[in-house]
Amino acid sequence: MKSRMLGSGLLAGLSLLTVVMASPVEARNTSSNPYRTPCHDDRIRLCSTASPGKAGSCLKKHINELSPACKAQVKKK
Repeated sequence: MKSRMLGSGLLAGLSLLTVVMASPVEARNTSSNPYRTPCHDDRIRLCSTASPGKAGSCLKKHINELSPACKAQVKKK
């Protein structure tokens, strides 16, 4: 009986942990996230191998392949 209660508690704890851990990931993946830049997806798609300081120049090289929002952002700079 004691092991059954321990198993139920462990299962409930793991379920709660899964929900808590999944929530921030889902928040980062939504397009309404205010911290995500317009070029995030384009940078991943086109410039994932660029070194940290070179992403901007990489995006400029791919200007015709960028999303409209990213293209506008790159043209501002």
